[in-house]
Amino acid sequence: MSDVPLSMIAGMDVKTLKTVGEEKVFRPAVEAWATNNGWLVHHMSRAGHQSPTSAKYPKGRWIGNSGAGFPDLVLARNGVVHFWELKPMAMDDKHMPTAAQVKWLEECGGRLMRPSDAREIMEILERER
Repeated sequence: MSDVPLSMIAGMDVKTLKTVGEEKVFRPAVEAWATNNGWLVHHMSRAGHQSPTSAKYPKGRWIGNSGAGFPDLVLARNGVVHFWELKPMAMDDKHMPTAAQVKWLEECGGRLMRPSDAREIMEILERER
């Protein structure tokens, strides 16, 4: 279930979001919505996760030198830039932002976004033209 449109995620109830709102489903939906609305999208990826440079780095190591905690997505259009850390609906320790992620979000004015924010994400990316 990796090609779920953001508009479909926006209409899901909380129980459904907890089962299908994994980051691997949520992130591509956000990226597609952003791209379709004219945004440039940058996603920081781990080596071994659909990266052309994955052969150069051990699996699981971050590619780039931004430091630990850099937000998942950077979206830019017409002088507006968003730094978003995406997390699934689960609120256990594994799915909470790390201290480094919180620091990055605070310093760059970024936001933590979850599948429950899908409707707001759609509105943000549509209105800022």
